[in-house]
Amino acid sequence: MPNEPLGEIIIRQLDQAIDRLNEDIDRVDMWSAALRAWLEPIPGYESAHREFLLPGTTEGRDEDRRRPC
Repeated sequence: MPNEPLGEIIIRQLDQAIDRLNEDIDRVDMWSAALRAWLEPIPGYESAHREFLLPGTTEGRDEDRRRPC
């Protein structure tokens, strides 16, 4: 492509950049949909536990680190 006019090179590079951008947008849409689905509660599930321990804590210790569900 050494004899290709400069305008054609610019157009080709812009076209490739737009294609990459569209692929990135599709990837962001897919991951945001996955995250939304992950954050939704399981339909019909009722947990018997109303609170949980944060990582690194044990039962009966660090009561101030407990958080409600």
